[in-house]
Amino acid sequence: MTITTPSGYEVYLKEALTFGQRREYNRLILSGAKIKPLQNKVETEEDIKIDMPELDPDLAFQSQDLAFKFLVEKIVIDGTEYTDKFQDLVMNWQEEDGQAVYNAISEITKKKGSPQTKK
Repeated sequence: MTITTPSGYEVYLKEALTFGQRREYNRLILSGAKIKPLQNKVETEEDIKIDMPELDPDLAFQSQDLAFKFLVEKIVIDGTEYTDKFQDLVMNWQEEDGQAVYNAISEITKKKGSPQTKK
């Protein structure tokens, strides 16, 4: 898969995470979830109160960066091909360009297998 950023940079991405990469990605996301057990006596359906798990907001950034590491294969800028240090390169781009890359990565990670997606 190839995307072109607003500045014309070409970013080559893998189409999907591998099984092992998906497990590592999911493990990172779920590692920050704190689930509280039910504290109240449950006698009827009305007694059941499900609390949303607490999540560390920094995990969103960590998981995006991990997916970035797994998915970006190559970047081409004005005919020059870059095959490593992608994160350093993208983090120095204009916001629109970097966001275009992360939006594409987000679309890939939302596919089947993500703990954030119900299918």
